Amino acid sequence: MKAILAAEDNDSPADPITIACPSKTVQFANHMILGSQMELSEIDELSKRLIREEAGRAFRLQASASMDMWLCIKRAISSAEHAKKAYEDGRAKVTEAGKALQDQAHLLKDKQAAERQVKASEAKLAEMRAALDAAVTAAIDAEAAKEAVQTALEDSERAKTAEIDLAVREAIRGYRSSEEFTVLLDRKVGSHR
Repeated sequence: MKAILAAEDNDSPADPITIACPSKTVQFANHMILGSQMELSEIDELSKRLIREEAGRAFRLQASASMDMWLCIKRAISSAEHAKKAYEDGRAKVTEAGKALQDQAHLLKDKQAAERQVKASEAKLAEMRAALDAAVTAAIDAEAAKEAVQTALEDSERAKTAEIDLAVREAIRGYRSSEEFTVLLDRKVGSHR
């Protein structure tokens, strides 16, 4: 709203004065004016009480607009703070998720290392089982060899015993057939008579 007022000093030429108001339609002295211009003589015709009321109303509107602007700014600041908090919360969650992913990666590496260790242990166990099987086979072979040696020793001893018995018999037979035995036998038999 604009109103042009002439200076009240009558000595100087009347230069118009422009008063700027918020760009709203304001009821002014029972007239709706928007961007209109009024001469000082027209303003003088209006009652001063109406002018004061309208001026008070204009100030109230300006105060209301200022309050609205202040509330809007406060809401904007509050929204910005909420957005900042949400951003920081999101950032903290992203950090936590990153840590969780790193922990998961470490666990996966540990699991893979453990699996490799288990495979290596299984390979060693298989080698040990093969060595144990070979040792058992060797023990069985050694037992069989021992039994074979025992059998051979027993066979050898029997053969030797048989040889000795045969040699003794041969010796006895040979001795009996000798003259010495006959003489000895005759002496023994003669002494018993």
